[in-house]
Amino acid sequence: MKKALILTLCMAVAAVGFFFNMRHNTIEAAYTPSAVHTQETYEPAFPLTLMPYHLLTDTGYLKLVNRDLAITTQPVAIDIVSAWPTVPVRVMDINLHRTTLSAISSLLAEACGTWEFFISSGHRSNALQQELYENAANRAYVLPPGHSEHELGLAADILVMGIPMSEMSGSKPMQWLTENAWQHGLVLRYPQGMEHVTGVAYEPWHFRYVGRVHAWYMHRHGMVLEQYLAHLEEQGMLNILLDGVEYHVIYTHIVDGNLYVPSGMSFNVSASNRGGYVITARI
Repeated sequence: MKKALILTLCMAVAAVGFFFNMRHNTIEAAYTPSAVHTQETYEPAFPLTLMPYHLLTDTGYLKLVNRDLAITTQPVAIDIVSAWPTVPVRVMDINLHRTTLSAISSLLAEACGTWEFFISSGHRSNALQQELYENAANRAYVLPPGHSEHELGLAADILVMGIPMSEMSGSKPMQWLTENAWQHGLVLRYPQGMEHVTGVAYEPWHFRYVGRVHAWYMHRHGMVLEQYLAHLEEQGMLNILLDGVEYHVIYTHIVDGNLYVPSGMSFNVSASNRGGYVITARI
């Protein structure tokens, strides 16, 4: 009876996740990375055109927020939606950015019937982050207000029924999440051994949406977001082949209020919060 109930719930979650994917599809959503090659040049072999920055939508998917870099813009209110009933949650008032919710929904649907994952924390207001920071027993795990990814709505803490948070490290469910999250555009944001880069202690439950193309590259090369953005800035452009579809990932800057963007291609733009912008374009 319990297994049948869980299967029914899984099917419902998968259906809702599919609905969100259909409504809020990004240019990466239908592709799974398979190969990559890097073009080490700042001169792309395709036409660019100047576009006023104010006409572009900043997705924020690659916005770096950490102890040193604060949030400069808040997420659009309409993009922050209730996580329930799309995914299982610890409490009913947990919200997420709609794109993150869609990604987590498809990830958890894939695991359904094996482990019972649920979301314990999602989007946080600045006031809530302030409260958590002031009351934290160990601030190695909690960032000050204005410096937490949770305030973007792009991060979620994913736990599993029956396993205490203190025992999650190295557990099979968390190993599965770490290995499979990239397929849905999510990365383990604070991995073990990267504390000196991220400035946050190892959190096997904290996953961040960055987009499928970037999540795969980071996963394959063992990079955290700080390292990936620095790599992009150094390279200028990456050419990434995804199941026969080529993507151009360009790191660029505003020139007199304009950005150079690819001509005749679908693309999205994300500020890096490091002074540059990442353009993900598909031929």
